[in-house]
Amino acid sequence: MKYVKVQIINKSTIELLEDAKKGEKINLDLINQVDQTNILNTITTNQKLAWEKELSAQFINQQNELIKNFEIEIIKLKTMLNDKEQALLLKTKLELQNQFQKQIENYINEINKLKLTNKELEITNQKQLESSLKLQRNEFEEKINQQNLTIEKLKIQQARSSIWAVAKKGNELEKWCENQYESYADSFENCQFTRYKTEINLLDENDFPNEKADYIFSFFGEKTNKIPFLSICCEMKSEFNDSKHKSKNKDHISKLVRDAKRANCKYAFLISELELETENDIQVRLMPTLESGVEVYLVRPMFFILMLKLFYKLAKKLFALNRFQSVELIDKNKLNEQFKQLKDNFLTKTFLEIEKVCKSNLVDIETLEKAVVKLRVRNERVLDQLLNKWTKKIDSFDLQLTKKITNNY
Repeated sequence: MKYVKVQIINKSTIELLEDAKKGEKINLDLINQVDQTNILNTITTNQKLAWEKELSAQFINQQNELIKNFEIEIIKLKTMLNDKEQALLLKTKLELQNQFQKQIENYINEINKLKLTNKELEITNQKQLESSLKLQRNEFEEKINQQNLTIEKLKIQQARSSIWAVAKKGNELEKWCENQYESYADSFENCQFTRYKTEINLLDENDFPNEKADYIFSFFGEKTNKIPFLSICCEMKSEFNDSKHKSKNKDHISKLVRDAKRANCKYAFLISELELETENDIQVRLMPTLESGVEVYLVRPMFFILMLKLFYKLAKKLFALNRFQSVELIDKNKLNEQFKQLKDNFLTKTFLEIEKVCKSNLVDIETLEKAVVKLRVRNERVLDQLLNKWTKKIDSFDLQLTKKITNNY
């Protein structure tokens, strides 16, 4: 009997190897061909999983062992490092102690040598030492005299030791003020700082000889404006310290008022170095002008830019208020009067505060000057005592040397 040929695929599947019809039979005993591919794949997969599991366990064990060994090694290295560090510290300490001891011994030897040399010099060069000390005393006395003269000059020039004087570096006060303005020009929008003769068209130097100010500061409010909204007439005054005829700030007020009126300025600054040595000098103050219609302010050079900024800010605010009143139909005279009150109150309070602070600082300056005088006197006294002490020592040394020579004979 003929049987249909088949093969086993897996435990639940068989495959026909030839066409079969209904009724044909399959002999299970004859089935000896099995597709081993799937079986091998299954076996391989299972083995692979088992191997991976085993390898993973081995890797974890090895990793743990390595970590443990690494930690042990770190402990050993730390111990070795500490031991080496202690040994190095001990070695360094011993070396430093040895060096220090050697230095001490060297210093002792040097001191002994110096003592011996000094003793020999005292015996052999006594006259030279006396002459040298006398010469030094004369030099010290000359230096003291020079210092006293310098101190007196510094008292006269104490205001010139400020920052603005250092920056000046020999330039004239006018040029210094012009340079200061140029340095801060970006802070003054829609403003000009021009020579007085240019501003009022004094092209001829012979016009009003010695009767013109130095500069005019103008604020226009807007770039398109040709007439300044605010003008300040500025005049700079300085003189040499050794001038025989000293001028005073008040001597220049009348002329400055005339210059300001000629240029249609309601305000004027006298930037002055005059009377710097005056006691209770206030750096910025309003000068009496007998209701001339011009407000004149005495301004020390270091406050020149600050005062310009102050008036610039006030003028800028007033200009903005005037523009506002044209829109809101506010009474112009009333608005100007309100601003004038604001300006007067602000400036009055400002100058009162300045005067208060300056007077307080001047008291401190006077105290410091007295302390300097006391220190100078003390310095002279100590120097005199030391020189007399050394003179007596020399005389005593000369006497002892004479006695020793006499005794030897």
